[in-house]
Parts: sequence; C-alpha cells; structure tokens
Amino acid sequence: LPPPGPAASVTASVVPSWLAEVRQRLEAALDRDPLVLGENVARPIELAVDQPAAVGMDRICNAAAAHDRLQRSCVVVSFGTAITVDLVNDEGMFAGGAILPGVRMQLAALHDRAAQLPLVEPAFPQNVVGRTTAEAIQNGVCRGIAGSVRWLVETYATEIHHWPQVVATGGDAVHIAPHCDLLDNVVADHGLRGIGQA
Repeated sequence: LPPPGPAASVTASVVPSWLAEVRQRLEAALDRDPLVLGENVARPIELAVDQPAAVGMDRICNAAAAHDRLQRSCVVVSFGTAITVDLVNDEGMFAGGAILPGVRMQLAALHDRAAQLPLVEPAFPQNVVGRTTAEAIQNGVCRGIAGSVRWLVETYATEIHHWPQVVATGGDAVHIAPHCDLLDNVVADHGLRGIGQA
C-alpha cells in the first residue's frame, strides 16, 4: 500500500486465525486499527434469527449485498467450503437458512470414509444413471446438491408466500449453478460487496 494508504480498511472472516493475521498486517501497514465487521463496525443487514452472534459473517455479507442489489426478498446460495442457502425476508432482514457440506467436502468425505470410493472432481455426467463409480459419485453429490437447493428454495417460497429472487455466489458456483435452473443470477463477489456496505 503506497503511503499514506487508504483512509480505512474493513475486513470480515469466518476463519479466526486468518482474521487475526490480517488484522495484524493491516495494523502494521496502516498504523491504525482495521475495521472488523461485527466488532467495531455494525453488520450490514439486520438479523431476524435466534442467535445473531453465531451467524457467519460470510452469510451476512452475501445476504446484505443481494438485498441491496435487488431491494426485495431473496435467497442467496453460496457454493463454498460449505453450501449456504439463506433467506432475506420481505422486510429486508436476514431470516436464516440452511448449511450443507460443500461439493468438495462431500466428495472428499466419500473418498476418506469409504474404502474403495475414488476421489473425483465435481461434474454432472451426461449419464444421469451413473455407469461408473465415478459417475455415480458425481451424480449423487452434484445432482443431490442441486436437488437440495431446489427443495430449500421451494420451501422458503412457501414460507413467505411468493417466489423470491435466487442469487448464487461462491467458488464452486461454476460447477453447480449451470445445473440449477431456478437461479436468477450468479455474482462472484457478493461477499466483498457486502463488506463494502459497512
């Protein structure tokens, strides 16, 4: 960062060790305390959940960015290490959601916990009925995730009595999103956009 550096820095993370390291580096580089969402900067969206402090800042930032962009109820599906399917209600509040193991976590768990199952890459084989073990694993995990997302979004729509906009983000969206026909948009940087609203 060239001197004098930015006027302020804002950060957020769900990895405590990473956040501590980034905080230390920013303090050294900028000679001032960094702003941290949820600590010395308010969350960018209100939470209508039972335990607000337990909600990951990644989920909060994704929801805030989606609602800011759409200005209506929406579901944000984040395909990351974990998959989150979160609802922002008609009042513009984070209402909660669901957390599933991410695609790579599921693939690795099958390989690690079953003696003869290979580790495979995320994919949607042409054969819906897998003709090889690898295809069977890919169908089970990737199509299973797509089906889970569909069921959750349909259930949320029933809960709020109308169909919400559905937005996807996260590193593995490239693998899953093309096979989820209910997604309206894929936005790679929702987390950063949410931080920017602080």
